[in-house]
Amino acid sequence: MTCQYCRAQNDNDAHRCNRCGRRTFDQTPVQMTAAVPRLETVEMPAPPSVALGPRLVTEPPPKRVGEPPQPHYQASLFGPIEARPGTEETATAPKKSASRARRDYSTQQTLDFQDVRAGKNSVDAAVYCGAPVAVVAHRVMAATVDGVLAVSALAVFLTTFHLAGAEIVLIKETVPYYAAAAILISLFYRVLFCIANRDTPGTRWTGLRVLDFDGRIPTRKQRWYRLLGGCVGSIAVGIGLIWAIFDEERLTWHDHMSKTFPTPRFL
Repeated sequence: MTCQYCRAQNDNDAHRCNRCGRRTFDQTPVQMTAAVPRLETVEMPAPPSVALGPRLVTEPPPKRVGEPPQPHYQASLFGPIEARPGTEETATAPKKSASRARRDYSTQQTLDFQDVRAGKNSVDAAVYCGAPVAVVAHRVMAATVDGVLAVSALAVFLTTFHLAGAEIVLIKETVPYYAAAAILISLFYRVLFCIANRDTPGTRWTGLRVLDFDGRIPTRKQRWYRLLGGCVGSIAVGIGLIWAIFDEERLTWHDHMSKTFPTPRFL
């Protein structure tokens, strides 16, 4: 028997081909006899050809309506738990988002920093009136004139002391006494004008006068404060007097203490 796949010759009773191993018993030939009539061949119409390829679907696919999946929870490891009152409401109630009240910044105070471009100072002016403060050179000149007058008074004192028959000897033991006498005479010179509530001759000679920060003539109390402030500034190695060089309005310590300042008289 010939295998119809590999065309190999096999025995008639072989079930599989010896070469390709395919089955051969179904291929047993049918012997035609005279008892079997010869059948006529009838041509059947060919089936309509179907074009292979993607087809355009115009209708949407039907939706599947099913039950929503049920959530699965893990069983409790400690047995059933009794529900406490209010637990279900708390669990089922939606959590409200904590809303913070918006802060009102309109009442917040601000710091007054110095604005250089606008020409504003963070520190208010000490002198409220429109009178200008005397320059340092004029103040030094007035102090020099008052100092010369105080030295003249000291010279008159020593001359009177010498004419009285005392011997004036400048030695190590007598220098402190003469220095104390000079300080007391200068202080007494200032005290006299404080009592009289007048400007010193040196102030008037340089064309200055003393006013308070409001532009008025100072009181006797303010002149005493001015004298006390001058003593404090002089004791502090003169820092209170040098302060006028670095102050914004050229004021010294005794000016700030007494709230007075020297100004040109004829302005």
